[in-house]
Amino acid sequence: MGIIVPRQSRGIVSFIFIICCSVGIAVSFLFFWHVYLLVSCQTTIEFHGNRTRARRAKKKGELYINAYDMGWKHNWQHVFGTQHVLFAILPSLREPPWPPIPSLKKAAANEVSSSRGKTAHLSV
Repeated sequence: MGIIVPRQSRGIVSFIFIICCSVGIAVSFLFFWHVYLLVSCQTTIEFHGNRTRARRAKKKGELYINAYDMGWKHNWQHVFGTQHVLFAILPSLREPPWPPIPSLKKAAANEVSSSRGKTAHLSV
């Protein structure tokens, strides 16, 4: 049977449906673009630079290979680890190799060292 929409609201519902589909397609495009960049081990800027280098090499009859590309599986594992693919979308429990913001432990250690007469620098 479906949902019954009053005649005067059908245009608005259709418009909202088209907008939602358009946004969904755009977000899907961005998602797959970033998956491609991830599996080819590139940033957006490197993509454009590598494409230019590949064109120049092709004109010379040479083959250009991205030095950082280790294959899609190794590139994926380099970013997300060797866990199951579904764990890649969950928040990580690993500690980052360096804190992106000053931690309280470092701030306390810097206060102690500065009270001893040493210069303290907060690393960001």
